[in-house]
Amino acid sequence: MATITRSLSSKVNGNGESEIMLRLSVSRDLRLRLKSGIFVDPARFRDGKFIMPRADRKTLANLQTINDNLVSLESRLVSLCVNTPQNLLSKEFFEDAIMRHNHPELFETTPVSRSFFDTFNEYLATTQDGTKLSSHYRVLARLLERYEKYKKKSTRQNFTLKLEEFTGEVVDAFKQFVIDEPKIYERFPSIYKDVSEVVKTKRKPRKPEQRGHNAVIAIMKRLRAFFNWCVKRG
Repeated sequence: MATITRSLSSKVNGNGESEIMLRLSVSRDLRLRLKSGIFVDPARFRDGKFIMPRADRKTLANLQTINDNLVSLESRLVSLCVNTPQNLLSKEFFEDAIMRHNHPELFETTPVSRSFFDTFNEYLATTQDGTKLSSHYRVLARLLERYEKYKKKSTRQNFTLKLEEFTGEVVDAFKQFVIDEPKIYERFPSIYKDVSEVVKTKRKPRKPEQRGHNAVIAIMKRLRAFFNWCVKRG
């Protein structure tokens, strides 16, 4: 079990504060002295503990905030020791963790916009690549793409499948599309002219055949498996 002891730097900054130093003992072979990035008035820190005033509420509140932050940082470091392979632990590793704790704003990133098919292809790559069912899921991807094109053609709107907008009504509409696709082919043959753009394939679309009840159920089960994966991934 990793242990941490505290000490105080002898240096004082322009605000009259000293930095709290941490001695992290991970194992016999890994003992590190780390800068916490957390500062305190030297008069309010002794033997690794904060000296809390009784009457000065403002100072007390400030010291309590510093103490809570320090405890949170120490808990984070210990958790990393437990959950990270020891060969990855180093001074640089913990310095980075401390920086991320003290300055999370420096590591915030703008979420990347992902399309429905970006997510579906990630599902294919992470769960179905090389499996016996992978080809069936690629069929599902092409079906979903044709459904999207069909909605654009039939509604004359810029319809796009979106993960967060795939409601029960959309599921029902897609299921009906799977059932009616041979008829839809007759009405909108242009949907079937191009090779699918959503999955890597050289296979050109062909006239769809009428699907039986079991085939439709199998397709919908695969769609449900995809959404279950999405829910688990948040």
